[in-house]
Amino acid sequence: MASAHEILPCTPADTLEMARLERAAYGPEPLTLLMFGEPAPSAINARADKFAQMMDHPSSRWWKVMADDGKIAGIALWNFRTDENWIEQLDGPEKPDEYVETGEEGLPESGYAARRAFFNWLYGVRKRRMGGKPHVCTLRRPPCSKEAQEVPGLKYRRGIGGALVKHGLEEARKLGMPTWLEASPEGFPLYKAHGFEIVEPVAWTLAEYGGKEEDGKVESWGMIKEAA
Repeated sequence: MASAHEILPCTPADTLEMARLERAAYGPEPLTLLMFGEPAPSAINARADKFAQMMDHPSSRWWKVMADDGKIAGIALWNFRTDENWIEQLDGPEKPDEYVETGEEGLPESGYAARRAFFNWLYGVRKRRMGGKPHVCTLRRPPCSKEAQEVPGLKYRRGIGGALVKHGLEEARKLGMPTWLEASPEGFPLYKAHGFEIVEPVAWTLAEYGGKEEDGKVESWGMIKEAA
């Protein structure tokens, strides 16, 4: 069945709006706040610049759904790693074997332990599980949390998130490649419903990384949908 939502490619003109929506959707999460602190205009602009840089990469395919008011209603950012030697082609923070910071990123020192734990797992699990395998990697999926669904402009209760995931999976199917992602508890049911299976779970107790006791434990799952 065709999607009721029109899927369009993102453009460099979208990056600032994308950065604002991403921060509004994910910013309230305890892990995000611990790692990056409260958002500042300069951080949003820097994220938009990063999006523009990432979008220019030939392996990137980023899609959006537009709302009736002309604003972005949903985004999905995918990386098509068609070369089995994709690890050798990495650049930026994902390239080293261990997560490192130069001190010039402008990130809060209080969140370093959490960032190190999170990104070492995130970048490491991709290499452990998908090294030497051409695949599609989802870099940013539609937010599925309650907070995200209350953000003006994000309308995932209308099936936009599912439509974007389905679109990316269809593109991966055409190439005969598996699809990889890391799921949050909020996103897990959506990805499970689209055929993703758990490969590697992980959990962090935030108090052990400088967070609050009441923030409890944060879970994530490395998941794969094998090629159809």
